[in-house]
Amino acid sequence: MLIACDTFFFYKGLLREAIPFAERAAKIMGGRRGLPEAFEDVSASDAPFSEYESGPRFTPFAMKAVGTLHARLGETERGLTILDRIGSLDKSDRMGISPLVAVIRRGGKEEE
Repeated sequence: MLIACDTFFFYKGLLREAIPFAERAAKIMGGRRGLPEAFEDVSASDAPFSEYESGPRFTPFAMKAVGTLHARLGETERGLTILDRIGSLDKSDRMGISPLVAVIRRGGKEEE
C-alpha cells in the first residue's frame, strides 16, 4: 500500500507528498531485514545490497526514490547525501546510482 501511495503521488506530480511513503516503506522493510532504524546507520556489511536478491535491496531502492525526489524538488544536497549513501552500500552499482548522481551533479544537463 505504501508503494502504491508513493507511486500515486509521484505520477500526480506531488513529489513532496510521495517522500514520506517511500521513507516509511524503506523503514518497514529495513526493520524486517534487521537493518538499523536510521538509514544513515546502515552499512554495507548489514546485507548483500549488491546482490540480485530483492529483499536486502528494497530499502536502498526505496531510499533511491527518496533521494531522487529531493533532487527533483531542488533539494540537491539532501538528495545527493542519500544517493551517495546508497552508493556506499551497493559497491557493484547494480542500482545505477553512479549515473543518476552524475546527472544531478551536472544539473540535469547532458554530457558534453
